[in-house]
Amino acid sequence: MPIALAYFVAHYFALFVFSGQDIVRLISDPFGSGADLFGIADFRIDFQAVSPNAIWAVQIGAIVIGHVIGLALAHDRAVELSPTHRLAVASQGPMLVLMVALTVLGLWSLSEGMAHI
Repeated sequence: MPIALAYFVAHYFALFVFSGQDIVRLISDPFGSGADLFGIADFRIDFQAVSPNAIWAVQIGAIVIGHVIGLALAHDRAVELSPTHRLAVASQGPMLVLMVALTVLGLWSLSEGMAHI
């Protein structure tokens, strides 16, 4: 769950920041009929509200924190289920490799978009 939440935040943060501003306009014209109930239908989205670097930092933070929490929870569960601590730690080797690979892949994917800004 922490990893799923992390990727949800990383994926939808920019959409939330920018499309969330459009709620102001939609309140005044909820059905897109051209009405201007509150005089704010011409409100425009401020694309300068959050910089690309800030979006990238939130995405990286979410991915890294989500993976660290996921790995810690997996380790705790392995300790609960394993008869010895040594076996629990040994069983987490593949999980550690997978988490590091997914984290690196996620961060690489994010950095590819930043190369063109």
